[in-house]
Amino acid sequence: MAANALAVLDEENDEGIDQVLYLGWNRAGDMLLEIVVLHFDDGRVMAIHAMKMQPRYESYLPSGDDDA
Repeated sequence: MAANALAVLDEENDEGIDQVLYLGWNRAGDMLLEIVVLHFDDGRVMAIHAMKMQPRYESYLPSGDDDA
């Protein structure tokens, strides 16, 4: 999902580890998800949170008004 995310947001983390929130569709394309991934300095990544996207993140999604 990260490769096809609709929105990618850097988040604050108290441990100094890069934390990223990805918003996008699940594989079936029928549910929006929020996934939080930690990116470590040594190249490792770890998903620490995944659930149905909460309405508070809707404003970060593309609006679809790009008719250009």
